[in-house]
Amino acid sequence: MIEGRILEDARRTRWLLAALALCGACPDDSDGIGGGSSTGAEASTSGTTAMTAGTSEPTTTLDPDTTGGDPPTELQPCDPLADDCGALRCGGAPSAGYYCRPPCSSMAADGDPCSDGGVCLPTYPGSTELACVVLQPCDPATGDGCELGAGESCVVVDLEPVRTACEPAGSGGVADPCGPAGGNGCDVGLGCLGSDLQDGDPGYCTPWCTPPGPDDAACPVCVPLGDGLGSCAECDVLEDTCDAGSQCQPINEALGGVCVEFGPGGEGEPCSPLDPAQSCQDGLLCLEATADVYGCVATCDPAAPMCADPATSCIDIGFVLPGIPTGELGLCLAGQQQFCDPSADPTGCDPDEVCFAVSADTGICGAVCDPTEGDLACPGNAACFPEQGGMLDVTPFAVGNGACGAGCTDDGDCGGGTCLLVEGLASAGICGTTCDPDAPVCDAGSTCVATPGDPMVGACVVGGAACAVADPFSCVGMAEGSCVVLDGGDAAVCMAACFAQDPNACAGEPAACQVRTDAAFHAGVCLGQEPPCDPLLQDCGDGLACVVTGGSAIGGVAFMCRAAGPLDEGGDCSADDGACGVGLQCVADVCVALCDPSADDCTAGTCTDAAAALYLPEGTVGFCL
Repeated sequence: MIEGRILEDARRTRWLLAALALCGACPDDSDGIGGGSSTGAEASTSGTTAMTAGTSEPTTTLDPDTTGGDPPTELQPCDPLADDCGALRCGGAPSAGYYCRPPCSSMAADGDPCSDGGVCLPTYPGSTELACVVLQPCDPATGDGCELGAGESCVVVDLEPVRTACEPAGSGGVADPCGPAGGNGCDVGLGCLGSDLQDGDPGYCTPWCTPPGPDDAACPVCVPLGDGLGSCAECDVLEDTCDAGSQCQPINEALGGVCVEFGPGGEGEPCSPLDPAQSCQDGLLCLEATADVYGCVATCDPAAPMCADPATSCIDIGFVLPGIPTGELGLCLAGQQQFCDPSADPTGCDPDEVCFAVSADTGICGAVCDPTEGDLACPGNAACFPEQGGMLDVTPFAVGNGACGAGCTDDGDCGGGTCLLVEGLASAGICGTTCDPDAPVCDAGSTCVATPGDPMVGACVVGGAACAVADPFSCVGMAEGSCVVLDGGDAAVCMAACFAQDPNACAGEPAACQVRTDAAFHAGVCLGQEPPCDPLLQDCGDGLACVVTGGSAIGGVAFMCRAAGPLDEGGDCSADDGACGVGLQCVADVCVALCDPSADDCTAGTCTDAAAALYLPEGTVGFCL
């Protein structure tokens, strides 16, 4: 029977809590944000992801710099964390194995088409780097549609939606160990479930099935994964048809499980997942929170997300695990964000919260905030991310949320200078030295801008180049990146951009940062975690890294855990700035070490205080540069 060898091994369920922990600190595996730039021209990479403005190509091809466009005829097994494919990319899926494949363009999106009927898919779960996977309609349970005589097997390379491919068959039988890296280790009809790539834990070859399944000794329950695909198990965690006095304990990411008798373990108490004498009480699941340390976790109903412990939140696992339906099962976890569906109505958030999208069908609930308020924007260990329509608003990262200049309402406020009246700033105007537009004399770097009320009189403005009234990005790339509309709305000029929440704005004179009044620049969502992690101690746990998120257009600072990437210090993180390892953060496309400015404990470079860039007190944290 399928559970024979599974019951002989202490099956790991850490994949479940690890996935929840990573998304609880989101946006991270795909859309975490960092900051630190002191200008509005671009977002910094001192957090987990740099923000840039732009649009994606409507159709994706392979990366022309690394491949001629044709996928390799023979697939070479690889390790996606080892980067051992040269110009190719190591990509695949836990259930199907990993092979060297052509990389997709940097402008590609998940699911975009590529050569030979393929699609661009993440190189491994949580990665933002994409590789081209050639698809083939086939039946994972039988192998039909593939050339079995030639050694092929029908493998599942994606679960949302279900996508299949014909790739080399492995030799592993039912319940044999497989993965977590390398090629497909399972024979035809089997997939590798339950592995943990980051932790190096293997999975087990598990039969695929077509729901409702054969209902025989070889496949007691066919756990549905959507689109006519399921996996065999002794029981289904969502349905739990185990006999009275026992419950279905999960053994893989498909929520297949084995029936285990109730034990004495209460919520938060240690347990052993498959030992009835050390299992959990009714309504609790025994899950691995850290390496080899299991604890009893309470379940909950996502439709009525209430947990007995007020310090925990009900997290719908359907928002985290691919192929698992939402609204079926939740876990009561501490320090977690509430997940939501950004495309649904209602989204699942409280009425006064925003569902902030971190993927097409998953969001995180967060309180409404104003990024310009800085540390006052959010309570606790949370930062205020600019938001529009439930998505990150890149505009303020590029153009700032204010413009530098002494505010005024008329010439009398300018000490003999001229008040250039503007629109869209908290101040009615900006002071400048009086000048003649027909014979301008201004300091270097400034331009004589004619006042709207009298074109014969001008004010010297730092920058001052004309920009498009309707295009907020028309100054991006210039030293003065903020396009400010003049009174009357017929003209606009570029001025020095600033962030109102930056204590060092406008060359150390933050009071000179005139904040924009457009409501879009004051819309944000609070995201963070409790308690905060320590970037110097790196106390997030195995496989997780503590990063500092703040600066630039972000209000406040948060210290959050994210998935640790495979890159070492000095690694190129331009393609995925969440790919740096523990104790590292992506800065200017390079993985650099976090350090203590008072100790200068860098093994490479010098510890440079990053407090000013991140809007933190001096000496809080530094980067080895």
